[in-house]
Amino acid sequence: MKIFLSLWVLAILVLCPNSYAGKDTLGHVAFFFTDPVKTDADFEVQNDFNYYYRQLAPWLKQNGFSHSYHTSTPITFNLDKGKSIVIGKDQLQNDLGMIFCKMDGTYKISYGVGTDIDTIMAIKEFFDFK
Repeated sequence: MKIFLSLWVLAILVLCPNSYAGKDTLGHVAFFFTDPVKTDADFEVQNDFNYYYRQLAPWLKQNGFSHSYHTSTPITFNLDKGKSIVIGKDQLQNDLGMIFCKMDGTYKISYGVGTDIDTIMAIKEFFDFK
């Protein structure tokens, strides 16, 4: 099971590579699942989360958002002009969620697994994106 899970996570990261902020980027969305999978229920949650990430990655890129997927802390990603955002484990209230980050460095952490539609609505609301 652990070997299968490791291969599954690797496939996710290869098929939906992280994208990085550029001059036309509106913001960054960092997906994180930092708790090791221990049970079948954990695996199902991670599987759902990976599915929604794969579904959202093309939409994010098409609409001007960079994105990343993290399996450990600290969670680090770069914004324009080399500005890095670092979020440690002590800043997280849960091991599963997304970080919406504007180019000025302000961010919001959203926890849990949502549908792709719910996540897109949350992104649009946070970034005031029409």
